[in-house]
Amino acid sequence: MNLEIGTQADPGSTITSSFSGDVISIKLVVNLLKAIQITKDATCHVVEEGLMFSAGDNSRVVAVAYVKKNMFENYRRSNTVFVPFAIDLAALVNCLSIVSLATGVLSDTCSLFYDGNGGPFEIMREDINAHVVTKCKVNTYDIDGNNATIEMRDDFMESFQVIMKASALVNVFYEIDSTCERVTMSFSPVDNSFRLTGKGTKGSWEMKYHHDSGSFISFKCEEEISFSYHYSYIMACTKALIHATRVHLRFTPNGILCMLLQIEAPKQEGYVEFTVLPSESIAE
Repeated sequence: MNLEIGTQADPGSTITSSFSGDVISIKLVVNLLKAIQITKDATCHVVEEGLMFSAGDNSRVVAVAYVKKNMFENYRRSNTVFVPFAIDLAALVNCLSIVSLATGVLSDTCSLFYDGNGGPFEIMREDINAHVVTKCKVNTYDIDGNNATIEMRDDFMESFQVIMKASALVNVFYEIDSTCERVTMSFSPVDNSFRLTGKGTKGSWEMKYHHDSGSFISFKCEEEISFSYHYSYIMACTKALIHATRVHLRFTPNGILCMLLQIEAPKQEGYVEFTVLPSESIAE
């Protein structure tokens, strides 16, 4: 793990960087990043709208955490062209966690800095009353072919809009037979139901949930929808669901599943997006 930690008695000079921002809630950022820890590394994009961290398995499953501009008290980005960079997710989460516990102050804020060109991603928290500054640095590096790329989609089916309680969906996923290679997700407008089916070593299984079961916040399904996904790719989403309060399910016409998860902190909320390719579109 590439990190440096230092605590000094005098805050001293401020850091001047091409990017800097004062995070309102460290806890929210940590939970967003924990939700996408499905691979060792993440790709970070520094854009006008905020920071985007993506992780995934060769684009078959891609998770994106949005640390948006409104999650910062101040968000400063120079005119520098920021090339996306790779960063160790576990190191970044650990650094943020260490900084959040570094002092006895009640504030949940910290400052982030990045100067581009392969420089470190820096995290700083200042306790003015104690005259203490805590800093962490996480090394960044060039993106290789295994890092996930972000593909923004706008081709979702307008006839389908379903929002579920995240706790309900994670319980559904935990009930799936772990010996099942593929899971079929089906939604029907006939009885407004959500059904999962598959075949495991003990035979076929099925689970069915109606729109009024208490698991759904809203249910709009105007046509039959049924797509299959690899078990491991579906289960990769459970880590994010644990941190979320609700999840918005969307599909493209060719079966790409998108889960937009809402993750909350006091007076703030953030979003993580999972994109999962259907098994039929993956070469065996």
